Amino acid sequence: MSNEPIVYRLEHSTATVELALDVEHLHVATCGRGLLDKPKIHVVAPPDVSAFAVVPTIGAQNLVRRPAGEQPYDTSYDAEFMLVFRVDGSTVKRRMFVNSQNPDFQRLLAGLSERCPTASLLNLDPAEARKRMGFASPRSAVIVILFLLIGLPIFIAILMLGYMFLTEFK
Repeated sequence: MSNEPIVYRLEHSTATVELALDVEHLHVATCGRGLLDKPKIHVVAPPDVSAFAVVPTIGAQNLVRRPAGEQPYDTSYDAEFMLVFRVDGSTVKRRMFVNSQNPDFQRLLAGLSERCPTASLLNLDPAEARKRMGFASPRSAVIVILFLLIGLPIFIAILMLGYMFLTEFK
């Protein structure tokens, strides 16, 4: 690996991702585009990287709010880069959207695989990599969100109707 750092940067509809790998560190910087989002920056030594993988996104992860008539998908990314590392004795998990076909990202993955060969889960099936790293599948997350948005209000409405029904006949 040369002394020049490998830098990958992606700005997409919901966040900015910047990854840099130099001789001694992996720099991980992310910042969402929301009003309350703050930059999250970690500088990690390669021995502190526990696991990393790249898994494809599902359609729901690429949906974004766009004006009528425009494509509702963000096509600037096609995968999630999942990373588990240690900072000050604590385990940190990060997942970020990336363009897996980008040459800079491919070089960064190759360099990281070279520096942390036991942490690489690139050869595993995406579901197995998520499981080993302790990440929920995107489909599970979508089901939970749908339950919270649809199922929970219906459940509360049924409870309220039941309460009104019971108090009406007393």
